[in-house]
Amino acid sequence: MPTPIIIIQNLSYTYRPDRSAKSVPVLFNVNLKINKGEMVAIQGKSGSGKSTLLYLIGGTLKIQKGQLIVANYNLNNLTSNQMARFRQQTLGFVFQQFHLIPHSNVLENILLPLSYTNTPNQNNQNNQNNQNNQVNRLLETLGITAVIDHYPNQLSGGQQQRTAIARALINDPQIILADEPTGNLDTKTSSEIVSLFKQLKRRGKTIVIVTHDPDVAAECDRIYQMQDGTIIEEQEREQEQGQVTEAISIDTQSTSISTSTTPSTSSTPSHNYKNLLSSVKSNLKQNKMRTLLTMIGITIGVAAMISMVTLGLFTKEKLLESFSDLGANIVNIYASRNWELKATDITPVMFESFNYKKDLLPLKKIFPEIKALSPFLDDWNVSITHGSDYLDKDIRVMGMNEEGWSIISNNELIKGKLFNNYHVDDKSAVCVIGFDINKKLFKNSESIGKIIVVKSNNSTQFTCKILGVLKEVSSNKDWVKPNTLIYVPYTFFMARAKNFWETQIRHFMFRATPGVDIEQVGKKIKVFFEKKYGISIRCHVGTDSTLIAQMDKSLTLFTIILGALAAICLTVGGVGVANMMMVSVAERYREIGIRKAVGASDRHIRLLFLTEAIIICLIAGLIGLFLGVFSYQALIFVASKFINKIQFAWVFNLGAIFLSLSSIIIVGILSGIIPALKAERLQIIEALRSE
Repeated sequence: MPTPIIIIQNLSYTYRPDRSAKSVPVLFNVNLKINKGEMVAIQGKSGSGKSTLLYLIGGTLKIQKGQLIVANYNLNNLTSNQMARFRQQTLGFVFQQFHLIPHSNVLENILLPLSYTNTPNQNNQNNQNNQNNQVNRLLETLGITAVIDHYPNQLSGGQQQRTAIARALINDPQIILADEPTGNLDTKTSSEIVSLFKQLKRRGKTIVIVTHDPDVAAECDRIYQMQDGTIIEEQEREQEQGQVTEAISIDTQSTSISTSTTPSTSSTPSHNYKNLLSSVKSNLKQNKMRTLLTMIGITIGVAAMISMVTLGLFTKEKLLESFSDLGANIVNIYASRNWELKATDITPVMFESFNYKKDLLPLKKIFPEIKALSPFLDDWNVSITHGSDYLDKDIRVMGMNEEGWSIISNNELIKGKLFNNYHVDDKSAVCVIGFDINKKLFKNSESIGKIIVVKSNNSTQFTCKILGVLKEVSSNKDWVKPNTLIYVPYTFFMARAKNFWETQIRHFMFRATPGVDIEQVGKKIKVFFEKKYGISIRCHVGTDSTLIAQMDKSLTLFTIILGALAAICLTVGGVGVANMMMVSVAERYREIGIRKAVGASDRHIRLLFLTEAIIICLIAGLIGLFLGVFSYQALIFVASKFINKIQFAWVFNLGAIFLSLSSIIIVGILSGIIPALKAERLQIIEALRSE
């Protein structure tokens, strides 16, 4: 007893070009059964609905009313992805216009359905060999082996139709749907195509042909006549007996076809991605010049992004370093006893002054942000005598340790040397004098090694040996005269003192590691001493943090502006990619329809166009990344030749690189997502009919 493979019940369809247009009825309550292994013809005048019926059977149009069951699949209940898998697993389409992808050769067109097939054993060598053998037999049978490397525009009409038939058969489908398969062919080629269909029919395939040609219809088992959207007549021919030798023979492998009501949607990711990348490569090669010009925009944008951001951060770092050299990362700590203590106030330890070994030395271990630290003791309004020469205006004595030289701003010598830790430990009577003292006291004579007499207003007097003379510096502070300072080891300063107050350390300074928040470090040290001495101490922190913070904000804003300008360049490049992809979608409507007809799901189409955009942006972005690094390194090299403070070094800012790479991916996705969504939403029939 014949087994129905296509069952149509009360099927109706209304065509509506757009929302504003009037609906056009196409099918009216069509009822039809087609048995497995039959070859049937559907005839009728243009507009009778025969092609619409064929496309509904093929799942390329959405069912509006009625029931349609094909190969045990209820098409009314299938999702978009399941419908794509149904077309891929069950059907083979043969179109009147052939519908071959123009930028793919014959072999690539034939193998297109395999791009979307379920191939769990793709890595198995035997499976691959079997597939290759099947393809070779199919090519040989159809007589197109010699043209597998040709493109559609290099083929005759018959060769194009044979290629389309080979594509329809490559997955060994149960059902073959043919829409005017001989409409564009000569009589001889038409006869060969019909003979091929009959051979396939005898091997168990079900073939549905829409045709105007009475000779083609006469070769079918059953003929349905359609008029005004309904079947008005059915003609049945006598079944052929036995095997008939045809001019063309075909050998197809029998494969098990799922008969479940829900098609499988599984696929092998590696196989699909390989074919996806192959399709992307083929299309980009087809439009080399347009792709290249589009990539230039992304390349410039990414190069601008990494170079501007890196140069902005580099400039910020160098400027802050220059401020550090001027003392901007120096913190002053002043402390005194709290004279407002009451008799009832209890404190852990009474503060008098800092003890260098117990209070100051441990700070560098407790606070690793401290790079250098020194106590500072001073004596104002002193006089200097050397022989008969005498100075007493703005002279000041400063006691510090050897780390003090990296803290104070005027530490460059014009001659001699600085005192070191040995001088500090030995309480040596040595000193380093300012530029003006050397100029006025010694004039044209040598000062290094000479002994000077220093006398303060409190009658303290000492002598010291000159080790070095400091370079002349300027100061914007009226109360500081760096060129009239005398620097001595703080241990010597304390040893020569005659009163208690001059031996007390109540002031120290430290230089913080570049890049740290010096205001926060100063606050932490203040809290540390307040916990140690309680309310017996009054601690004050003095920094140039406000200046640094303002400079940091300004430089950060400068970097952001540079980055924003680069982002604009990158956005323009991204718009160019999006525009190219939109044009590509418009040019490839028919290709999209072909891919969907042979089994591509909406997801496949979306990934195809999205991957194209991402690959364009990725290639252009990596080139831009290289050019950007080269550009800013070249600028740094040139700057190092003209600015003494800048030394050439290879600069790789990981943040800027990460930002650039992220921007490449983001721009690729954003520029491709709208074209990809537009492509996936295309209806198959509308896409195939586009010009």
